[in-house]
Amino acid sequence: MRLYNLAVSVNGIAVTVPTVLAATRVTPDVVYALTSQAYGAGLRKGTVGETAEFRIRPRDKYGNVRLTGRVVQVDLRLSLA
Repeated sequence: MRLYNLAVSVNGIAVTVPTVLAATRVTPDVVYALTSQAYGAGLRKGTVGETAEFRIRPRDKYGNVRLTGRVVQVDLRLSLA
């Protein structure tokens, strides 16, 4: 997480903000599939009946990496129909 300074203006005129309010903590939003990334060898190749591994880097809709929250394990098995 990063700290951001807050500058406020009303109708183009700067408004003094007390120091206690000047720092805002910005945290990632909920995970958003369209901006999340998957990577790893298991995305490029696999063998029927064997485990193929890859990782997912979850991001929110603004592209912020989501580093906290519930971890979910997904097991995929490919077989011939």
